[in-house]
Amino acid sequence: MQQRSDKFPLCARASRLLENVLADASRPEPADSQLLSINHHACGRILASRLPFLKSLPELFARRFAFSPGRVELTLSDDLLERNDFLARLASYAYEQGEIRKWRNELLDIRDFSGTVVLGQAERTFFRLLGLTTYCVHAAARSADGRIFLARRSRRKSVSPGLWDTLAGGMVSAGESWETSLKREIDEEAGLAAEQFELLAPAAPVTVLRPVPEGWMREVSITYPVLVADGAEPRNRDGEVECFELVSPEEAVQRIEQGKVTVEASIALLSLPCFAEQNDS
Repeated sequence: MQQRSDKFPLCARASRLLENVLADASRPEPADSQLLSINHHACGRILASRLPFLKSLPELFARRFAFSPGRVELTLSDDLLERNDFLARLASYAYEQGEIRKWRNELLDIRDFSGTVVLGQAERTFFRLLGLTTYCVHAAARSADGRIFLARRSRRKSVSPGLWDTLAGGMVSAGESWETSLKREIDEEAGLAAEQFELLAPAAPVTVLRPVPEGWMREVSITYPVLVADGAEPRNRDGEVECFELVSPEEAVQRIEQGKVTVEASIALLSLPCFAEQNDS
C-alpha cells in the first residue's frame, strides 16, 4: 500500500490499491494442510500444526474423525441438534486445552464451500481451528454529498486497535441473513435507526484466505453501500468505536495508502463501484 501517486486519478488509485490489498490479504493454501469434510461436504482447511491436537482427542471425539492423506473426514449425526451438541462439546474441550484463546459465546453457521449447505452451528472462535468459513458484512457508508463515513476502532480492541474501519460491520450470526446481520451491526455500532439509512445492492463477495494464530482463516466479506440520511449522526452504543469521521473520497484513499485503515475495511471500501467512481476533482 505504498504506491500512492497523486498523479493518478482517484478511481485508478483505488483500483490499484484494491489489487495490492487483496494480494496482501490472501495466501495460497499450504501444501501440507488438510481438507476437512463434514458428512462428505468439503467445508474447512486444517493446518498441519493443528493436526496433533485433533489426532490426540479423547475417544469421545476421536471416533468421529477419520484421517487419510490430505483429508480429514468428520462424521456427525443426521440430527442437527445432535450435531450442534457434539460441536459445542468439541469447541469447549478445545478451549479448555488452550487451542482456542477466547470464547465469544456467539454461534455461527458452518457452511460447505459453496455456502449453500448448513452443516451445523458452532462457537465463533472455533472456526479458525478447523479452517471453517466465516461470513462478514460491512456497511460502506456515505453521506448525500458523497463523503465517506469512517469509524475509528477502540484502542482497547485486541485486533487492529485504533485503526479506521467502515461505519459498521461484523460476523453473520447463525440463522441470520446478510441484511439482518448488517442492520443489527449498524444499530449496535453506529446507533442508526432503520429509517436513517438505506442499504443499496451489495458488491460481489470477496474471499480472504490466510493463516492466523488460531489456524486458517477463510472469510467471505460482503459489502453493502449505505446511504446515510441528512442529519443522521452515528453514535456508538457497544464500546467498539472511538469516534466517527466524514471524509472525502480522496482522504479515505490516502488513509488506506498510509495503512491507517483495516485490511477488511480497505477491501470493503475499494471494492465498491460507488466509491471508485467518485469525482476525481
